[in-house]
Formats: sequence, structure tokens, C-alpha cells
Amino acid sequence: MSTEYVSSAEEYLGQTPDGPLPDDYGMNRVNAHNAKIARRIARRKKSDTIDTISTGAVSSDTASTLESTFDEKNADGEGLKDSLLSKQVAAKLRTELALDEITGDWFRCIKGIWKPIAKIRATKTINSTLHKFLIEGFSMSKLNAVEGFLKLYLAVDAWESDKALLPMQNGVLDTKTMALTPYSAAHRFNWQLPYAYDPEAKIKVIRQWLNDATSGDAEIINTIRAFFKITLVGGEVQKFLEIIGPGGTGKSTLIRLLILLIGEANHSATDLKNLEQNRFEPATLYCKHLAVISDSSRYGGEVSVLKAITGGDPVRHERKNQQQSGSFVYGGTVVIASNEAIQSTDYSSGLARRRLPISFVRKITDEDKAKWRPYGGIEKAMQAELPGLLNWVLSMPDAEVADRLSTINGGLSKAQREHLVETNKLAAWIDDNLVLKEGHIHYVGGSPNALKDQYAIEREYGEKLYPNYCRWCVENGFQAIAVQRFTNNLLDIAEHCKLPVKPLTRDANGRRISGFKIRTLGDGAIATPITKTLLSADECRSNVDTTTPKTLENADSVEDVDKTLPDDTEAF
Repeated sequence: MSTEYVSSAEEYLGQTPDGPLPDDYGMNRVNAHNAKIARRIARRKKSDTIDTISTGAVSSDTASTLESTFDEKNADGEGLKDSLLSKQVAAKLRTELALDEITGDWFRCIKGIWKPIAKIRATKTINSTLHKFLIEGFSMSKLNAVEGFLKLYLAVDAWESDKALLPMQNGVLDTKTMALTPYSAAHRFNWQLPYAYDPEAKIKVIRQWLNDATSGDAEIINTIRAFFKITLVGGEVQKFLEIIGPGGTGKSTLIRLLILLIGEANHSATDLKNLEQNRFEPATLYCKHLAVISDSSRYGGEVSVLKAITGGDPVRHERKNQQQSGSFVYGGTVVIASNEAIQSTDYSSGLARRRLPISFVRKITDEDKAKWRPYGGIEKAMQAELPGLLNWVLSMPDAEVADRLSTINGGLSKAQREHLVETNKLAAWIDDNLVLKEGHIHYVGGSPNALKDQYAIEREYGEKLYPNYCRWCVENGFQAIAVQRFTNNLLDIAEHCKLPVKPLTRDANGRRISGFKIRTLGDGAIATPITKTLLSADECRSNVDTTTPKTLENADSVEDVDKTLPDDTEAF
């Protein structure tokens, strides 16, 4: 009978059916077992040298240590707990794998850029790394457990460690020092600009095109330049660029130039209807640096999502057939292009404060197109100058960017005031039917529909603000807002335009407002409150002294005025 397999009783008694066991039988068994353990550990880590393997003799203390190490590293369900083992695996993968907390997607760092990968690829990477710790193999439950812990240990709640850094094709550009440094996984870049940094690059074609498209308007060009800079490096200015103009004026070319600058993969295209009504649409903006919204003039509904993404408010991240994973704050910029200014049912200043309107009115001629034909077309010529465009944009001082994009002290430009009147019906009524008069008091009033006496109705029109506003809406074909919203929205617009208007304490006759006066024929020499223009007697559309009211013109045509006041009359 072989003595390799014996009962514990026989080993204990030192007897076999063939006779007594040799004196060194027990030690030989231990040494053989320990040598086997040592060989396994040596295969796991070839760099470790165990001198006792060749002799086959290991001390009892060494054998105990080896066996303990083997059990901790290799025993499935024993030794290290899953959480501790997962921490060691996470330390190995921290510069290679990351999990986005918002989307639940796995990312892999490839040459310094974190790119999304399929879940199966992440699992394969985890499986391969885990084999280095458990060389004898492991169960699927062990793999699932480790992957579950890694989702916690490798989760990323924010990408990009420094907004002042730009990921170029030839390195990481520090926009403060304009120095290039190598990529690092710690930068957490999940995007990259599609061109290299060249400190000597200049622009020629782009500068000429901007001059042609804007008719040399320096204010518009500097506004575009400032907006391009915050698209690249971000900023606290909560604005969206609204490009307005008829077809063939270069609006699309300007947008294409901005997309080329930021990179095709780093922008998202949508429209207002989908953005506001499709609950899955905001998710397409996640981790994008530019949102381009088109066909906006045809939409006239709520713009709550637009206000959220431009105002730094959280928006829901929902994807079809997937459970909602959370919300995010959109950190990019928004560009809206349309033939006409967008209309909405939001009469507050919330949307007006976010608008940054520029007008493109010069038609692109055949001669203009022929000018760029030798370059392969205007867009191809622009693409060749992207490094120069980057230098030109980044060279704009931050203080000048803030001046161009912020409404510091209510400093609305003339174009912004005109745009407010064109897009906000309550502002249009203020400009058409009211004048500023210090100390003058009007009651807000209520709807005149309940009154039967015509004389009483006409008196309400001439003495109270809300009835006057209701008549203006009827004559212009607009839907009046409820009286409960009227006062707050009226004061909100007055504050946005820095008009000297204030609410007074409510008395027995209702709410009162000081600073506005309903316009009459005798007020023709007084400028309009918002656009600061003069109206002739024929254009005064609130003549309460006449028996038959004059039919109001469309509020969107308030630009038809006789005379524009000089700049020194603007209330800034």
C-alpha cells in the first residue's frame, strides 16, 4: 500500500499495514507541501527568490508565512475581503479606468485623454488586473464583487482639474502662461481640440471675413471674440449668443467657424422645440462645450431649459431605456441662430439678461464667394488659420471679455435695448405707451372686462396701467398676461433696464407704482423709456384723449421712429 495517502489515525500512531513509518516521514511531508507553496508564489512573482526551494527544506516559520500569504492572495472568499482587494485593484487602475458618476459610463485614459469605452471592455480590463492578484483564478461572483467596488473607488464626479488648461494636439496649453506641458491622466481631460498650438500663427482670412460680414462693426467683432474665448476657457458670464439676420448673411459661416475652433466632437446641435419638450434632449449636452440651437424663431413656448443651461442651474440627465442617473450643470456656451429674434411666453427679464444679440444684415455676394475661391472656399481657408484664431482669441484681456459680455451696472447697449423691445411684449408696451416721470403715480388696476360703462372703461385705460396694457394687447393681437404676474414682470423689466421706477405701499384702491406715466399726445418730446427714441404725435399709440383709439401697429415694428437721441442721452 502506498504511504502517500494515509489516515490521520495511522499518521498519528506512526504505523502502516506494512510496518512503522520512518522517523523523518512527517517532516518530509511538510517540506514537500511548503515547497509546493513556494513554487506557486514564485510563479506569481518571478522577481522573488526563495533560496529554500532548491533544497526542498523550509523552516516551519517560513512555511507558515508562505502559506498565509498564499491563502490571502489566492483563497476565493478567504483572506482579503472584497473591499480591501478592490482597493488594491483600484490603485493599479486609477490612471487607466474611471467611471462617470452622472452617466454611469466607463472611461479609459488613452494618451492623456479619457474616452468612453463599452462596459465589456472595462470588465475585461478589470478581469485581467484581478488575475495578477489571484493567480490561481477566481469565481464570477468575485469578479462582479470587485467590479462593484471599483465603481465606487474609480468614480469621477467632475472632469478637468483646471479650466485654464486647454488640451491641444501637441500638449496641454496653460492659457495663463501660454506654456505647453505633457499630458497626464490627472488632468481628467475627456475632450481635445483638433489642432496643435502654434505661438507664431496669425489670422488674415478670418479677420477679413469678419470685417466684411459685420461691415467693419468693431463692437460686434469684439463681442464675437469675447464669446469665442469663454467657449474655449469657460467663464462666469451667463449669456447665449443670438445671431439674427436674413438668409445668406454669414450666420452659418460664423457658427461653423466656432465649431471648428472648439472641435466637431465637442459640440451638440439641437433646436428649441426638442430642447424644451423632449426630456431626453438635454442629456446630449453633457460634457459638451458648445450647444448650437437653430430654427429658433419658429418656437414661441416656454424656455425653462434654455434658461437653466445658460444660468448654471442643474438639468436632468435622462437617456431612453435607461434609468435616470442624476442631473448636471451645463458648463459650455450656447449659440442661437435665426432669421428673426426668438419669441417666448417668458415676459420676465430672466431671458433678456441672458441674451447677447448680434445682427448680420449684409448679404454675401457672388464677388465675396469668388474672393475665397482660390483658398478652396471660406471654410477651408478658415480651417487653415485655426491656430492663429486661437492666439487672437486668447490674447483678449479678461477684463475686456467681461465688459463685452456682462451687463455691469445695467449697461445695456443700444442693440440690446432694441432687442428687448422686439422680443418682449411687455417691454414693447412700456416703450410704446409709457414715459418716465419722477414722482408720478399710477395704480395698477385690474381687467376692464367687468365694466359696462364705456366712459368708465376709457377712464381706466387712461389712468391705470394694467387696463392700458390690456387694450394695447387687443389692438396688437397679443395675449395679455394675468394681472397677478403683471406687476412683478413690469418691475423686473424696469430694474433690468435701470429705470427709476419703484413700487409703493398698497392702499385701499390697490397697488401703486411710481415713476411711470401713461403717454399722451402732449408727451411727443419725451423719449421712450427703453430704446430712448422720440415718437411723433402720429406714432403715439396711447392717446387717451381721443374718442376712437388709433389702431396699434405691431410691437415688433417699434424700430420705425423719427429720430434717435444722441448717445449722451442714454441712461447708463
